[in-house]
Amino acid sequence: MAEHFDDFVERVRDANPIEEVLEEGGIKLRGHGRLRTGAQHDSLKVRTDMQRVFWYSHNWNGVLFAWVMRDKGIEFNEALAILARRAT
Repeated sequence: MAEHFDDFVERVRDANPIEEVLEEGGIKLRGHGRLRTGAQHDSLKVRTDMQRVFWYSHNWNGVLFAWVMRDKGIEFNEALAILARRAT
């Protein structure tokens, strides 16, 4: 069963490019390719190839799910549900 859950999580992650999720949440990005920078926050870096955010001025980094959890103040399962709905 865990294998199916892990596959589901991976499919949800793959269906939600992190740069699109951030921009829908109001974080504008600049740059092209695999490294993007926050337009309002130079210390915010996004690695699109790793689906990871680095926010140096906040001493924080995390993957797509962690970003949604932080941004919305929710737990993992809620973030997963939001991203699964977004992917459909």
